[in-house]
Amino acid sequence: MLGRLFGSRENGGKGEEKMGTGRKGRIGSTNIQEFSSYLSAALFSRSNEGVEYGRVRMAMGMEDSELDRIKTFLFEKAMQGKWKDIIEMYKNNKKAHQAKITGLGDTALHIAILDGKEAEVLKLVDWIRDDPDSRMIKNNMGNTPLRLAASIGNVRMCKCIADGNERLVGARNKKNETPLFLAAQQGKKEAFLCLLEICRGKPFDYCRRDDG
Repeated sequence: MLGRLFGSRENGGKGEEKMGTGRKGRIGSTNIQEFSSYLSAALFSRSNEGVEYGRVRMAMGMEDSELDRIKTFLFEKAMQGKWKDIIEMYKNNKKAHQAKITGLGDTALHIAILDGKEAEVLKLVDWIRDDPDSRMIKNNMGNTPLRLAASIGNVRMCKCIADGNERLVGARNKKNETPLFLAAQQGKKEAFLCLLEICRGKPFDYCRRDDG
């Protein structure tokens, strides 16, 4: 089910839902990374040709390799339903918090929410509670974890992820929809009231799209 919903890394990210165009080919991504590495190295080592260039390329290559290993680990464990291993990775490695592991740009937290893993979501959020950027991270359609929790109407997830942060409640996706708007649109009354309590200062702004 997860592979169909999110688009696996193996099938190029083509999920059944029209949530995005899928992950672009690895060749293009690699070329961009190599160009970025080259440019950084060239600027850094202009006064120390050769040695510094090599050091920068080697360091960036090691970092990319580690992140790719983390993404592969998280993706495989999510597909296997081994959430304890994912929670442990979130605990021990901050790079896992924003690692996008599916063709649609979802993190492990996105997947856990859509798969209805409430207890696991609460544990994952515990490890990113002090990192608003990780709670705000968007997939390819601009959907944050809170937006997904609001759309399925899970109040405990919404409370845990938002944690009183009005900015999270007002975050818009590519359709200019906020989590509050989605909760109302989907008829998730309890989730709507939960989020409304957080954004009392701007409820009307967050209850509509930017296009009206």
